[in-house]
Amino acid sequence: MRTRVLTRSLRQPFAPAAVLVPVALLAAAIVPAFNASSYAAPTNAAPHAITIRASAATFPKKIAAGFVSVTLVNDLKGTAEAEASFARANPGFTLAQIKAVSGNSQSVAGFVRLSQMLTFIGGDNSIPAGASETAVLDMRVPGLYGVDLTFGNGPNSPDRLLTFTVTPRQGQAAPVTSGIPITLKDMKILGLPKQVAAGAVSFQFTNKGPQDHEVSVVRLDPGKTQKDVLAILRSPQGQNGPPPAWAHDMGGMDTLSPHQIANLRLTLTSGYYVAMCFMPDVKKQGEPHVMEGMISHFVVR
Repeated sequence: MRTRVLTRSLRQPFAPAAVLVPVALLAAAIVPAFNASSYAAPTNAAPHAITIRASAATFPKKIAAGFVSVTLVNDLKGTAEAEASFARANPGFTLAQIKAVSGNSQSVAGFVRLSQMLTFIGGDNSIPAGASETAVLDMRVPGLYGVDLTFGNGPNSPDRLLTFTVTPRQGQAAPVTSGIPITLKDMKILGLPKQVAAGAVSFQFTNKGPQDHEVSVVRLDPGKTQKDVLAILRSPQGQNGPPPAWAHDMGGMDTLSPHQIANLRLTLTSGYYVAMCFMPDVKKQGEPHVMEGMISHFVVR
């Protein structure tokens, strides 16, 4: 599964969870295609709220279509990180097909094919021990979904797949429009303010690019900047580990397919932060997006 921030090897550009999504996600018949229209008009239906605890992870087998608020609580002992990556099966694929593709997903062609089979709708990314994070995800399209839960600090961290069905509902779910609007567009992170207030911070991410994107949020120790991050990523240490002690994962938005929108609420303390995307550029032999300029910084006061 996904290696952690600043340990994601540039030798293994296909480590993100979106690439290694479990094959059981497509163990059902055809599901409706995603309609990338704008959000529906608000109604009185609030987002369905679900909490996942890393120490005893469960998820409902069925939920009604709409916007779903998912809080991942990392209550694991030690320093293990936790993350939850959500995806929806696209129509027309069989379990045998997805197995064949996932076995070759470390290649650019395999990654492209897998992205055609699944729509990634975001999730909670790289949550440190003792912390929690809430993502509001768009599950308005009925069908088969899955959440891939990963616990640990390395590329071989244990993971667990929980599949569930989103059922049709009457009426329309209210959209969640609060949060600092951030646009993900190849290869830029747009709209991130230079300064935000410490405490609970809400972001709304929209993927307007043609490729999959994610956002990893990292706090740096005093004296370190975005330039230091890029320097370490280009170095042997960045490619082979261990991670620098001055960089601290603070969470983020998991993989979003093109046209997807998701909200994220983080609790941030004062300091200097960078936000970056480690997804592979399928047009450049899998070069991580962060190495092409998809990185930005901000200060929390």
